Amino acid sequence: MSRILTVAASGLSIALISLTLSNEASAKTCTRGVCVSGADDGRTVSVAITHTIRPPARVTHYNVQYNGIQKEVQFFFNMDAGGRSKQVYAVQACNRGGFLQASACGPWVRFHHTMTR
Repeated sequence: MSRILTVAASGLSIALISLTLSNEASAKTCTRGVCVSGADDGRTVSVAITHTIRPPARVTHYNVQYNGIQKEVQFFFNMDAGGRSKQVYAVQACNRGGFLQASACGPWVRFHHTMTR
């Protein structure tokens, strides 16, 4: 019985987190085919990335730059707000190269997120 209750509670926690993020201001913004949607809890900004690149491109990952950090992500990342009310970040859509080949990436696109709390 307690195992079922634990699984149900975990599912409820995930549902509550999703509900909280979906209630935040998270307008989708697209620039040069790269689209982002962000939400925050006052400390951390969560950003989801998609694309509308035409003709349809094979995007395998995104490079992201923020707060002096650069990293590769699949479609989502979190960044610490560091007490700032506005976060600025850049995203680059990429297609992973083959064996011993570099990735092919589009231009960097800058976005910002204004904290809601």
